[in-house]
Amino acid sequence: MILKTRIKIKYLSFLKVILLVVVLVACKKDKKVETFFNNNKLKSIEYLNNNNRVGEYREFFNSGNLKELSYYENGLMIDSSITYNENGSIENIRFFNDSTKTYFKFYKDNEIGAEGYLLNNGKKSGIWKYFEKNKLLVKEQFIKTKENPQKINQRIFYDKEKINKERSTYFKVFVPDTVQVKTNVIGKIEYNFSNDEKEILNNIDNYIFFYYSDKLKKDFSNYSNVKLDASLPINNSIPFKMNFNKLGENYLRGVIEKTTLLEKKDSTHIKISKMYINCSIYVRE
Repeated sequence: MILKTRIKIKYLSFLKVILLVVVLVACKKDKKVETFFNNNKLKSIEYLNNNNRVGEYREFFNSGNLKELSYYENGLMIDSSITYNENGSIENIRFFNDSTKTYFKFYKDNEIGAEGYLLNNGKKSGIWKYFEKNKLLVKEQFIKTKENPQKINQRIFYDKEKINKERSTYFKVFVPDTVQVKTNVIGKIEYNFSNDEKEILNNIDNYIFFYYSDKLKKDFSNYSNVKLDASLPINNSIPFKMNFNKLGENYLRGVIEKTTLLEKKDSTHIKISKMYINCSIYVRE
């Protein structure tokens, strides 16, 4: 009985030693690093693992107020990061869910001012929204084309939460999400171009076409090189028909092209405006 008790005590002691070693190794694994201002006030706190930031990172103003709160994994920001103004209000929040872009929310006086994606090169991408007193004022869509890496494809202005059509340029695609392979797909696009030119010019003629193909690349770099179908609008709505021969995810891609003849005094100018359509369609058997 005494022998068994001694063995049990030795075993428990051994487990305590192993646990202590594990704790010490874990504590030693992440190194806490603090930096200070010249006046010896705390500037930042970070944790390093093999010289890579891990866990929580905090940065402070000289006043002691929090400037940034972020989280890291293997030296890379994860989840979200909050940047503060010195008065304690939020300046911006960054969300990291994509390796090529970051979602930003910018604030003014703790009210959201703008939100959208920034690519790693600093260019805007996708949908951006702009606010005043928490009310939506403008919505923009940014796309990348061969000619312009940050093209504003759509811009919608809002007055009292309603679209101001005189100032806005936008479209809406009506097409099934899922279609059958090698079967004609019938859809339509409703569109609106801003009428800014009418404020300064006396006479305007517009010619609008929709050029499209399932062979167009995402950045429309082959727009001038592939065979395109064309449709004409009927009362600001463009009907179209196409079919897909490949199963799985396909894309309806095309360009609404508006050619405007601007007549002013004795001269005529040509202005071409474009909206790029990139709509995902799933094709089944």
